[in-house]
Amino acid sequence: MATGIVSVGDAWATTNPLFGVGISAGLLHAALLRSRLRDQDRDDPYRFALRFGEATEEVLGRVRRHLGVWDRHRLAELERLSRGPSAVSAPVDSDWHFQRTLETVKLRDPDVLRAVAATAALLATPAQAFGDPALVERVLALGRLAERPWAPGPSRSKLLAAVGAG
Repeated sequence: MATGIVSVGDAWATTNPLFGVGISAGLLHAALLRSRLRDQDRDDPYRFALRFGEATEEVLGRVRRHLGVWDRHRLAELERLSRGPSAVSAPVDSDWHFQRTLETVKLRDPDVLRAVAATAALLATPAQAFGDPALVERVLALGRLAERPWAPGPSRSKLLAAVGAG
């Protein structure tokens, strides 16, 4: 462990740019560093580095882990899709399916969009933002209305019909 220097923001952990949390995470991390510099003995750089690392993991570790899970699931999904329709189906993961459903329905309900925005800006954890069972049920209900809640676009038949080839 290096003392006298700490990693902050993207120097500590990069995130998938798809989520747009890099600036929020970097600002949150800088504020954490400022607070630790004010609160802790700076005369012991080794202890400071340990304490800052612990605080970083407590505050930002959950975000990094959450986004890492999304990345792993999405990469596995793309791998299955590249093998074609006969590929083995994905293991059931209700959190992953809920996240994919959110991607489709977030623009259909203002309360859902606010909850998604709060998590994206790191103002709330997913558990806090979606702690209301009624909001979760609204997400699931909107998802059930969609043909495939996490489909990136229209089905093949709908696309062909739209361009006049079906």
